Amino acid sequence: MCYALAQGGHLVTVGEQIRMARSRLGWTATQAAEKAGIAREIWSRIECGTTKQPRAETLGKIERALGLHLETPQTPQESQQSYVMRLWEALSTHDREEMLEELVRRAVPDRSFGDVHEAALVEVG
Repeated sequence: MCYALAQGGHLVTVGEQIRMARSRLGWTATQAAEKAGIAREIWSRIECGTTKQPRAETLGKIERALGLHLETPQTPQESQQSYVMRLWEALSTHDREEMLEELVRRAVPDRSFGDVHEAALVEVG
């Protein structure tokens, strides 16, 4: 799945970028798909993330219809890992810490970030 940095340094998927742009324009998914010249079903699968790697041609139609540039890996050769690392490096230290805290909260809901961090340090040390 492709991610990009949104305003405020949060990672969002290509589908979320599309949904936000469509919402700003006040269009329904059906209207947007018609303007892009693609099937409503394809539009919906991309927006909800069911289609993980949409075709470049389809993304181009969506970009033109919405008047935006979607943030995706720079080249077909750029791996998802290197793309995510590039996005990670663009985050501030504060945003990185917030993101890690959120990941820990989701992975270990009954423990605080500090507890998990201390346990990790004990295991490493």
